[in-house]
Amino acid sequence: MKVALNGKIIDENKAALSVGERGFLYADGYFDTFRLIGGRVFLQNKRLARMAATAAALGLPQPTEALFSLAVEVAAANGHTEGAGRITVTRGALPAGPRPQGAGDPTVLISTRPLPPDLAQRQKNGQKCVTLGRPMRAGGLFPEGHKTLAYLGSVMALMAARNGEEPLLETLGGHLSEGATSNLFWATDGSLFTPSLATGCLPGIMRGEVLEVAREAGIKIVEGSFGLSSLKGAEEGFLTNSVTGIIPVSAVDDFIMPAPLPGPVTTSLMEKLQARMESFRKEKP
Repeated sequence: MKVALNGKIIDENKAALSVGERGFLYADGYFDTFRLIGGRVFLQNKRLARMAATAAALGLPQPTEALFSLAVEVAAANGHTEGAGRITVTRGALPAGPRPQGAGDPTVLISTRPLPPDLAQRQKNGQKCVTLGRPMRAGGLFPEGHKTLAYLGSVMALMAARNGEEPLLETLGGHLSEGATSNLFWATDGSLFTPSLATGCLPGIMRGEVLEVAREAGIKIVEGSFGLSSLKGAEEGFLTNSVTGIIPVSAVDDFIMPAPLPGPVTTSLMEKLQARMESFRKEKP
């Protein structure tokens, strides 16, 4: 498998990082995971804008489109033109200690992978979600909603969900925030509900795309702070993720979603999102 490390495409088993790498030592950096469609990065401009905002917040150099161009080269080398990729940027290696000293060269690692083999099955049969019985902060975020490398919260939530469920994270006030690796939506009486960004959920690129599609379809959208009872009283629900798109929720703890999978609102949004993806596939580079 090929990766790109600091601008050079190499075999992944030859990639090496300094023992002073701050991404490894202090989670000092950020990342973006994206979908590859027809050998190109889906929603690239929106991703670049979010990465730029995070880079500015962390005091790191601004990312450029060249990162995504290199990601496309890596995907082609790996045969992942229909797949997923990740760009990881850290502050690089600096003198020991958590306080950044000096201005080292950032480390940039780009990798790609195939789509999950069970994606079609999950889109059809849905994903069970579980609550953990305690508040747990979303991984990799600080208050402004930036996607950093500090992902331990999500990792611990996934460890607690031992049977492959998607853990749902809640705020200290007991409000739903998001899934450990996803944003959360549900529908009741034709209206679409989702936790607001004020709950600390990631401003996911796919979350934003689904909200845009829903507005175009005239679906009423309600963003706010909701307790678990709101979700467990819903007719249908789904999760969004940049790689998997929309995945229906089949159950939450012991509550089975009453609508057939996927539900009517979920089906409509899946079809509209798929149409956008197919339109992107047909565009000339």
